[in-house]
Amino acid sequence: MSDRTISTPGPGTLRVRTGLTDVIEGQKAGKPVTTVHADPKITLTGTLGSSAVAALVSSVSFEGEIVDSATGERLVALVDHRLGKKREATPATSWASVRSAIHVGVEKLSTRFTVRLLAAVEPTRR
Repeated sequence: MSDRTISTPGPGTLRVRTGLTDVIEGQKAGKPVTTVHADPKITLTGTLGSSAVAALVSSVSFEGEIVDSATGERLVALVDHRLGKKREATPATSWASVRSAIHVGVEKLSTRFTVRLLAAVEPTRR
């Protein structure tokens, strides 16, 4: 089995979509964050640097899905609205903390997919 990245759908190919979103219902609207970093080379390094970015990070949710690229069938999906709440951010919070939160969401999605895959294989072993 190969684990390479490709750009076209086909048999045995999965499409993985992930995102950090701010989709909690009833959340009070805040001031939009229009600029995080002007220089993309410095994105996700150093500290968050502003209260507006910290507020956004503190309310973020993780969403992800794994889809069969050939059929479009959704195999697993995950939404975690608690992600940002677990990591109350301040302007001094590092971007490493944000990356850590993303990794937690990806690990949860991966585990959910592995459990489903093993469940599908297990009946054929009996």
